[in-house]
Amino acid sequence: RILAKRPVIHAKKMEPMHVPLECTLEELYMGCTKTIKVDKVELNAATGLTTPVTDELVVQVKRGFHNGTEVTFESRGNQEPGTLPADIVFTVKELKHDQFVRQGANLLCTVPVTVLDTLVGCTVSVPTLDGRTLSIPINEIISPDYVKAVGGEGMPVARGANLELEHSFGDLVLSFSAVYPTKLADVQKEMLKTAFTVPSKLNPTQKEACGSLQTAFTFPYYEKPAPVKKRFSKPKHINL
Repeated sequence: RILAKRPVIHAKKMEPMHVPLECTLEELYMGCTKTIKVDKVELNAATGLTTPVTDELVVQVKRGFHNGTEVTFESRGNQEPGTLPADIVFTVKELKHDQFVRQGANLLCTVPVTVLDTLVGCTVSVPTLDGRTLSIPINEIISPDYVKAVGGEGMPVARGANLELEHSFGDLVLSFSAVYPTKLADVQKEMLKTAFTVPSKLNPTQKEACGSLQTAFTFPYYEKPAPVKKRFSKPKHINL
């Protein structure tokens, strides 16, 4: 007598539960831990009945996570009779930042500068996501399409599979927005015209004239106060 083998019936796994995980750019830069409450249905194995419950899950957000990164908790989701429990999948949703725009591993930032800064250069201060402040010298003329890349000041990128080990970093990419004056007096306009017609090399008379002009129009104009002389009392003579 030949006995036929019964077919093995595999329980079907329930559809995963998708939960958005909102993260600031600072949290994605530094890494953080989030405790998230998830409403789900739990199966009572003894009675076969399901009950709505709220589960708390601790999610590790590691440095360099990006928009769309998924963190899966296997079999921690909804349960029903005759099925395998669902997975809970947290999907990173990167929140909009007031200062930076993330582009891959790079951080894009627009810095306001004056028209004078665009022509003569300046030093701009840029706060970072980890609480530092960068002082970045700009020595070139800032044209409308000029950008300044600062290496290693972008988002962290994990080296290899282990996100907790060493990281490399993207770039901080600065663009500039020139702030124009609302109006100029006639004398200011004339001085600007003069500035653009000054030759690259000056003769002694021209150098002296430029020096006088610079002194006359240095603001705020003030005379340096005379140094304060400290008064010392003459020590009294003591007879021993």
